Amino acid sequence: MATHVGGGGGNGSGVGSGGGGGGSGGGDASPSLGTLLSTFYSSSIDAATRAAIQERLVAYQNSSDCIRDTHAYLRDTPPPVTAAEALPAHFYLGALSVYAKTQFFTSSPGQRDALFTAALRFLSACLPVDAAAAAAPPVPPYVVAKAAAVIAELGKREWLAATPRPGGGAEAGVGGGRAGGADISTTGGSRFEAIMFTVTGSVRARAAVAVALIDGVGDAAAGDLLSGHYTRLRQLLLGRGGALVQLLFSAAAGAAGEAGGGSRGGGVTPAEAAAAVRSLGGMLRLASSEASSEVAVAALAAVRHVSSMPAAASAVRATAFEVLADVHGAGKNRLLASDRLWADSLGHVATCWPSLAAGPPATPGEDAEEEAVALLRAAVLYAESVVGRFVSRGSPSHGAVSPSSVAAAPTSPPLLRALDSLLSFTSAVAGGGAQRASVFVAALDAWLAVLEPLADAAADAPIVHQLHGGLTALAQMCVEKALSRSNGAVLSALEDWEEDDVGGGLDGDDGEDVRGEGGSLRLSRDGVAELEALLGLGDPASSGAATTPFDEVALVVSGTAVAAGSADEAAAALSDRAAYVAKNLAVVAAVARLYPTTSARGLAGSVVSLLGVTLAAGGRGDTRDMRTLLQMAADVSPSLEPSTAAAQGLLSTVCRVLGASDNGVLAAAFRVLSCLTDAINAAGGDGGGGGGGLPTLARVASQCASSVHPPLSRYAAAFLCRLAATPVAATAFGTAPPLSAAFVAVPRVAGGGDRRAAALASAAAFRWALLPYGGSASVVSRLAPEEWAQRSAAWRAFATAALITPLNDAFGESVVQALARHAAPLLRLAVIIRATFAAAATGAGGARPADALWSAGGQELVISARRVLTICAQVLHAKRITAMTRRLGTGAMPGAGAAGGTGGGAGAGGAAGGAGGARGAGITPDAETDAAMTIGGAYVAVLASALPLARRREPSLSRDVLQLGTALLPPSPTAAAEAAAGGVGGPREAPLRGRPSCFSALSLLSLARGELASGDGSADALVLPSVTLALLALQSQQWHPPTSAVGTAVGGGASSAGDDEGGHSTSVAIAAVSLLEEALNGHWHLFWPVSATAAGAVESAGGAAASPAAAAAAIAASKATSLVEVPAGPEASAAYDAALKALADGVGGTYGGAQVGARCLSALTSLHARRRLFTRSAAFATCGDVAPRLLAMALRVAGITDDDAPPSSSSSAGIGGSDRSEATLPCATVLAPLRDDALAVAAAAAAANWERFVLVWLPAVLRGVGGGGGLSDAQRAQLGDRFRDARDRPSFVRAVESTANDLRFFRSSAMRTMQR
Repeated sequence: MATHVGGGGGNGSGVGSGGGGGGSGGGDASPSLGTLLSTFYSSSIDAATRAAIQERLVAYQNSSDCIRDTHAYLRDTPPPVTAAEALPAHFYLGALSVYAKTQFFTSSPGQRDALFTAALRFLSACLPVDAAAAAAPPVPPYVVAKAAAVIAELGKREWLAATPRPGGGAEAGVGGGRAGGADISTTGGSRFEAIMFTVTGSVRARAAVAVALIDGVGDAAAGDLLSGHYTRLRQLLLGRGGALVQLLFSAAAGAAGEAGGGSRGGGVTPAEAAAAVRSLGGMLRLASSEASSEVAVAALAAVRHVSSMPAAASAVRATAFEVLADVHGAGKNRLLASDRLWADSLGHVATCWPSLAAGPPATPGEDAEEEAVALLRAAVLYAESVVGRFVSRGSPSHGAVSPSSVAAAPTSPPLLRALDSLLSFTSAVAGGGAQRASVFVAALDAWLAVLEPLADAAADAPIVHQLHGGLTALAQMCVEKALSRSNGAVLSALEDWEEDDVGGGLDGDDGEDVRGEGGSLRLSRDGVAELEALLGLGDPASSGAATTPFDEVALVVSGTAVAAGSADEAAAALSDRAAYVAKNLAVVAAVARLYPTTSARGLAGSVVSLLGVTLAAGGRGDTRDMRTLLQMAADVSPSLEPSTAAAQGLLSTVCRVLGASDNGVLAAAFRVLSCLTDAINAAGGDGGGGGGGLPTLARVASQCASSVHPPLSRYAAAFLCRLAATPVAATAFGTAPPLSAAFVAVPRVAGGGDRRAAALASAAAFRWALLPYGGSASVVSRLAPEEWAQRSAAWRAFATAALITPLNDAFGESVVQALARHAAPLLRLAVIIRATFAAAATGAGGARPADALWSAGGQELVISARRVLTICAQVLHAKRITAMTRRLGTGAMPGAGAAGGTGGGAGAGGAAGGAGGARGAGITPDAETDAAMTIGGAYVAVLASALPLARRREPSLSRDVLQLGTALLPPSPTAAAEAAAGGVGGPREAPLRGRPSCFSALSLLSLARGELASGDGSADALVLPSVTLALLALQSQQWHPPTSAVGTAVGGGASSAGDDEGGHSTSVAIAAVSLLEEALNGHWHLFWPVSATAAGAVESAGGAAASPAAAAAAIAASKATSLVEVPAGPEASAAYDAALKALADGVGGTYGGAQVGARCLSALTSLHARRRLFTRSAAFATCGDVAPRLLAMALRVAGITDDDAPPSSSSSAGIGGSDRSEATLPCATVLAPLRDDALAVAAAAAAANWERFVLVWLPAVLRGVGGGGGLSDAQRAQLGDRFRDARDRPSFVRAVESTANDLRFFRSSAMRTMQR
């Protein structure tokens, strides 16, 4: 039957059936539906033509004739269905899907049966079972999937209509967009159920419908049915769970010709079998969450059986292993709370390998090889999820709650068998050549999942002893696989590129002397990111220290392209060969850590032996093997006792390597020596027993530190710095520094060291002079005054020549006029001075070294650093004044520039404010602005590192630095600015968008957090300024859609690097949230002090009590009264309110995406755990609009939102009084990773104030999200009823899920009603 399209008439759609339907415009003269659809999807038509065709198609699909034509088409299309029918079929199936969701329950039973039968017949025609029909060209998969999904939609509703809910009829409201919906309760049986679970019929067709049905029922937030109906459908589905599992297993096994094959299961393709296996996994998860153990066990057994079928396609078996890995890797699977099932899973792991061929596939060919590799990798992933989770979390019966608790429990025989079989498979696949290299690496990942938690267990754990032999053999095998001399064929076949950085130093020029046009410094995104790492700015998301401690080797690799990224990014940056070698070395290091007294010594002996053999050989291959062996030595050496023969032998052998000529080998050798400084100290200054001892070794290191090869120079300087911290260091140079002052003072281009090597040299000089004998306080205090004066004089001379004089020279009179030209030396010195202060802070020695450092140059350095910061602030202030004057002179309002900046420079403020959005408040972006912000931020970090030394001597330093540093940030709008703008105020003149401004903000936030966390008595005075600073930084990070452009840099030499997601700096927002948490959590007493007056009055009464009973009552009353907290002064109360509002807004994505929201949730959780935030009515429930705002944002993350109309209220003023009611928020899908944490916070806040939540907060939230969805009062009341008895957290979560689903249903119903 052909359907034709007319120009109009009939029902107005312009589309009719071939028999003349469609009115006057129908008939054979009109184009057919297939022709029209082909034209619509063609790339040759213009947009206007496509829009016109779409209008006609939509009108036809919504007409009364379309469902009739759909029935006729699905009923009369003869088998086999050809590919030419794909577009019309998909169109009609879409119309039937709309019918199922909007008209099913208002139609007659006869019409519903006819449509269901026709759709099922069409699906069966698409999936033939006989060989002749199967030989025809297949129907496109999207048509088959659409047909199955439509039948599942029809079937769900028929199933609900035929099976009334217990205790009455079915829930009203299911009838599409109708206000009340039809009563769907009937007394007859379900035709859908009879067809799906009959023993006759096509397995292919029924399995396809089952796949769609399980997917649809499992998605409880789809919104096409009410949550009550989904609950009922899950009950019905699990009631037929056994039959569904058998049907899906028949389809999966039918593709392999096993059970379920034959006439009814014939024709099942591997793709269909894989889909059936995935649905078995969905059934398993659904049954596990609903505690239907019998169905879950049956589904698990079916998936296991498919994974072990040798005749099944590799893709099908791989899918089965992936499903098993997902099930065992999930943390909320009730099914796995059984010891018996865990034992079965471990047993299955132990027995699944024989059916997997580790060698080449039986059928040659590239495709067969790829499928075989995918199968083996999936099997290894499954093994890793089972044994890794079992080892890390323990057997459920033992109540394991901490890592490696299974290690202390009685050994599990099934676990040992599983690990033994995995070891055998690893050995077999290791010999599979380069084609199996990825599988071998995956197997090593599985072993790391076992080794890492076991390494934290007690050394005498039974399982650790029983695995000793196998793991030692595994480590020795990894040693051989990492070397070209024993595994050259595989390593040479892997993708490779030369890596001379030896773990760091990829940036050879270090960004010091990269100059842009006109000699100004070009500050790239990577360059500033590296500077953040070199200055020790800690992880902004961490709740610990704000800055990272000084570490020599870490300073070598910090900020490089690999080290600056995550572990995944670092692994992705490696070549295949490097990743292969790195994974082997990781296993070697893990085994050495697990067995420090046995395997570590044996591995050290192997390294010594292989190094000795390699030293006698030459060539590039031997050089790379030497680097690998040295890296292995660096991994093994921390597990060795310094005085053992193994450690001393390794030290002696590595010292022999220093005679090599390859710079990469020498750099690797010094990296090992940095790990062996304790062994050098234990050797008593012998330095490895050859070549003149420690003095000679130190001189060689000094010579190598002067190398032009950056990695060698840095690792040699790091070794000298670490060597200086040992007691035997005085035997090498005495009080003289290991490197000259010129090495530190002069840039590398002039013969000095690069800034990393120079920083390490400066720290080493301080240790050598003022922290002798390992910094032992008792030894330092006993040094003779003459010797101490000599050491102090040596350090002063070095500091003057290397640090003070270069800093004063670099910051001469001309620096204010050409700040960017002086940026390179100033930033270099900032890294060096910060490393020196950090090394002094981490050293011991008591007060004597600190006093000497302060008097012998430290005070001058602090004064100079503060002067640098002051000048940077003055430069930025002058530029802001100039920009403001220019705008006022041209009549532009201050707010216009900010608007332009947000939009990427568009509009009237584009030149001044728009392009300057990445920098200061309306400042035209240029090199001077970038340099002022970057240099200022660097010296904030320098002064932060000096605070532990200067805090006692200059108590006001931290507050002065905080005030000066705040000038680096764009200011909030002042009253004067608003008056100049005619009373129109903006949220800010310009947000933090560029890397320089973000860098200065990060540095300042880290300083403030470090001071608040220091525990110093003067920290209380910094709390309110720190809160203001954090709010200022957060306010500049309001979320913008990712499509918004960043201001384009204009002006000489300035660069504008791309920002993070949404055009904002995630790091700044996260650091600001961390600072707010520290201020509130660590200094709660400033915001909610105890009422001293009430407590004192009670104490007086207790003292005057005449009887012991009265005294006891008075003391009890005193204790009770002492717990009463009152708000602090107006300034502290306002800061507290603003901080909580900022945290609440951050949950909903106001200041960034999921990362910032996660940090806000973590801060709120910490505040509740430590300060009982939600249960303090004065501190939370009655604190303005914080509670409803937090709940609205948390529920928004969980899906109770209207993304077209974000929730807002009349009192939703943002930080600092700015109105954020019009701020754009990220959609709920962006924040989906926060769902569980957001629900936990919302449940805790609601449970602590339940009555207020039910009566006030929840109705306000529902009013906020209902405006864009067109909800009625009755629908809002129905949504609110979900929470009436949801006091506990599981019930609350279920209520949120139901509400989110029903909200989607009400909105989609209203939309479908308007469309019709």
